[in-house]
Amino acid sequence: MKKLGSSFKQIELPNLIDYCYLYYLYSMTIANSNLSRINGINYNMHNINKESNFIKNVRSNLIDDHVLSRIISGSIISSYFQNKKNDITYIFYIMKEHLIYTLKEIFKKGVNYILLPSLPRSNNLKDNDHNNTNYSNEHLLKKNITYEHKISTNDLDNYRDNIIINNTTHGYNKYMKEIFSVISSISGFPSMVIPVGTFTKEFNEPLSFQIIGDNLNELGLLKVALAYKQHMQVNKKLHENLKMHQKGR
Repeated sequence: MKKLGSSFKQIELPNLIDYCYLYYLYSMTIANSNLSRINGINYNMHNINKESNFIKNVRSNLIDDHVLSRIISGSIISSYFQNKKNDITYIFYIMKEHLIYTLKEIFKKGVNYILLPSLPRSNNLKDNDHNNTNYSNEHLLKKNITYEHKISTNDLDNYRDNIIINNTTHGYNKYMKEIFSVISSISGFPSMVIPVGTFTKEFNEPLSFQIIGDNLNELGLLKVALAYKQHMQVNKKLHENLKMHQKGR
C-alpha cells in the first residue's frame, strides 16, 4: 500500500469483542422473530391434506440445526429482557451509535480508509491453540464521549448490568471470526476484503485484508482494491498458486 502512495496513521477503535458478542445476541433475536413465522407458504408448500403437524414438518425440513439453535437462543435472549426496562434492541442501538460516532470522528481527522485484518486469526488453528486474553469493556463505559441523538455515557452507565461481560478470561471461539467484519454490519459503513494472492499452508484459506471507507464511499473502495490488485498482480499470483497446488497433488 505504501508503494501506491499511501501513508499510515494509528487509530483507536472501541473494544470490538463487545460489539461482536452484542451483534450476535441481537441477530439471534431477529432470527427468532423472523424465522419462527415460517409456515412454508412462501416456498409453495401448502397444507393440502389438512395435516395437523404440517407446520412442524415444514420447519423440520427447512430449518437445520444451526438455524434452529439461533432461533432458540434468540427466544432465550428475548425472554431475559422481557421484564427489563430496556431490551437488547435499545442496548444495541446505543452501542451502534457509539461505533458510528467513533468512525465519523476518525474520518474527520483526515483518514480516508481504515485498514484491518479480515480475520482475527487463521481458521486452520484449533481453539485451544490460542492463548487466552483478558478482555474488558470498562474503558468503553468510562470514556467521556458525546453521542449523537442525545445519547450520552450516562445511558451506558445506567444499564451497565445489561452490557458488561464479567471480567473473566475468554478464549477464542467461532463467534470471534467476525470480530472485524461486524464493524460494517453494525455501522453500515462500506467495507471490502481484498485478497493478497497467497494461501495458507493447507491451501484452504486465501490470505487477505479488509479496508473500511467513509459512508457512501463504495466507489473509493473499488478504486483502492483495483489499484492494489493491479499493482501487486493479485490475479496472476492466485492463478500461479492454484496451478502449483494442482500439480503438487
